[in-house]
Amino acid sequence: KALHRIRFNDKWMAQWFVNYMHSLDSSGKISEFFTGTGIQHLTGETLSKLKIPVPPKSEIEAYVKKISAIRDKTNELAASESAKVKALCELKASLLTQAFAGELTA
Repeated sequence: KALHRIRFNDKWMAQWFVNYMHSLDSSGKISEFFTGTGIQHLTGETLSKLKIPVPPKSEIEAYVKKISAIRDKTNELAASESAKVKALCELKASLLTQAFAGELTA
């Protein structure tokens, strides 16, 4: 029901905030801030109470770059794994077809 807009003057701080919110979501900790029994809401009031750890500005860029690099590598590995699983499924289907057609006997 609501859209919260947060503006940052520094792109690294904006990316830091997005990464922090993602970590809260991934860990399930963001649910502590939700209200409502049916559809969960993150109200402006609870959002304003959210304490966000902010490292020194000099470190934020390095952290954001490292997190981005890890995310990119993770996505690359997931895509590679998916391709391998697909290839194994195709191999299995091919072997089964050949086996039932009697093509695998000596």
